[in-house]
Amino acid sequence: MLIGETRTGKSIMTQNHVKKFGVGKIINADGSTVQALLGGKVETVNGDRIRYGSLARENGGIAILEEVKDIGPELFPKLRSPRSSQVLKIDRVAGSLETTLFVRPIFIANPRVGDKKLIDMKMNFNNGYEIVNSVVPAQEDITRFDVMFVVDHPKNLSRPTPDPFTYNYADLIPDYYFADSLKAI
Repeated sequence: MLIGETRTGKSIMTQNHVKKFGVGKIINADGSTVQALLGGKVETVNGDRIRYGSLARENGGIAILEEVKDIGPELFPKLRSPRSSQVLKIDRVAGSLETTLFVRPIFIANPRVGDKKLIDMKMNFNNGYEIVNSVVPAQEDITRFDVMFVVDHPKNLSRPTPDPFTYNYADLIPDYYFADSLKAI
């Protein structure tokens, strides 16, 4: 998970990751629903159908979800069972679907204070846990993440950092980290 203020290079880092390694698909979750990500009922002229969502279609790969905070806190509880069992089961009146869900999601979010957009992380949060908790409210969902990065503006950091719009942040990720993912290519 990447959490940070607007314009800190989160999206650029993930775009460079996809470009460099050729692995992953960026999914803009802004305005999406949980059903659009996991799957659900779709009305068609031939009747109701059940379709897989964006995450299920990325089975075996990496899904990078931008603007996750806009979906709402109901996303993470709905992902508990599929992420633990690696099985996505969708039951609806129109029928049911079941598939494996082995996907590595990378969530990108801006922390918020209530319904307001964040102006300065340091003014609103005392520590990194509070920042993460503003996006993922339940402890049991926080523990399901492999790694989390809290990103801040370079002007707020104690040491100089490269310009986020010209630096290739994907170079910071060691190649061996994605060795298993790259075997499929």
